[in-house]
Amino acid sequence: MNIVTLRNLALFTLLLLSGYSWAASVPVALLTQAEGIVEFSKDGNDWKPVTRNKLLKSGYFVRTGAESSALLVDQNDNSARSLGANTQVKVGEGAVELLAGELSEPREGNDLMGTLRQRFAKVQRHTTVRRSVQRDDGEEDTRLSTAKRIVLSATYPDLVWESVGPELSYRLTVGANSYPVAATAEPLVRFTVPTQAAGEHDYQVEVVQGDQVVFTPRRPGTILWLSQEQEAAVASGLEKLRGEVGNDAFFIGAYLSDQGLEVPAMESFQAYFAEADDNELRPLLIATYHSLKLKSLRLAEAQRYNEALND
Repeated sequence: MNIVTLRNLALFTLLLLSGYSWAASVPVALLTQAEGIVEFSKDGNDWKPVTRNKLLKSGYFVRTGAESSALLVDQNDNSARSLGANTQVKVGEGAVELLAGELSEPREGNDLMGTLRQRFAKVQRHTTVRRSVQRDDGEEDTRLSTAKRIVLSATYPDLVWESVGPELSYRLTVGANSYPVAATAEPLVRFTVPTQAAGEHDYQVEVVQGDQVVFTPRRPGTILWLSQEQEAAVASGLEKLRGEVGNDAFFIGAYLSDQGLEVPAMESFQAYFAEADDNELRPLLIATYHSLKLKSLRLAEAQRYNEALND
């Protein structure tokens, strides 16, 4: 999966909901590896510093200061061009105009830019805020949803689901093995799954009150437990990604999500948004909550996203 394109697609969510056209508004380039003083502008007049990887739309400007540099990656063909010190460029559709300074010839870039519009279409749906349905009888709702399919491994063995009440405990069954899970007053239940054989396993989480099971899902979900070789491949990809974008928590979260590792992806996205008020990228966190069936967290985040659109 292409990590930066995930970021493009999250931006596209905002564009559609705001009524803009795709052709006029989709980001066309990534500004990365900024060193020294690097700034961008939407109109060539109002400049803002670049402190992290930045997506750029057609018509944006970029400039570097003395002893500064950056890398510009084209969204369409992954080609990369280096900006030298005291350089200013204008980003266009399929072209970069050099206004001053030094701009290298295009060279083959990394795989950070690409196309992932199908993934984006799914993300967009989860930004909708709908009123939750309440039971008419006033009884506590013990129904529980868990991820339909999730990837776990020795490095990432945690499974999460929403608590259905502080007095209720759970029974997790993975294949032929069952594990008791204690009740918690926390809104999120987390359980470290013991090491499983590599491959797919049916799993389900039942709700237990006292000694009685009060809820059993109609059908099981699937856990894919990674083999050592698969886990090594994930680690290798993560190491390569960090070499390209550093410890950017958003890109790391997007990569982990692409591997099906939604719990560490969620944690990485949460860390990113704890530091960055980057609402246009929030749909990727919302989609991760949806994949994990964390309805309350998804609705709260979607509410935050939609309120920011109206500010």
